[in-house]
Amino acid sequence: MWFVARLHRVSEETYNNMFTFSMLQTIASEMGLRFGNFQDIVDRLNNQNYIIKKGPRSYQLTTF
Repeated sequence: MWFVARLHRVSEETYNNMFTFSMLQTIASEMGLRFGNFQDIVDRLNNQNYIIKKGPRSYQLTTF
């Protein structure tokens, strides 16, 4: 998945694997990705263990 690959690149560049919902939206937008309901995409990534919800609108990339 291209989006997860981009998250890996961002986390490597920033030495931080934590993302807010807003950061995830910004990264998707910068990639030109358009989703009907972005929350559904984030929930799917969480359910598939690509990211883990750590708090209100806060997520951790599972592999850094």
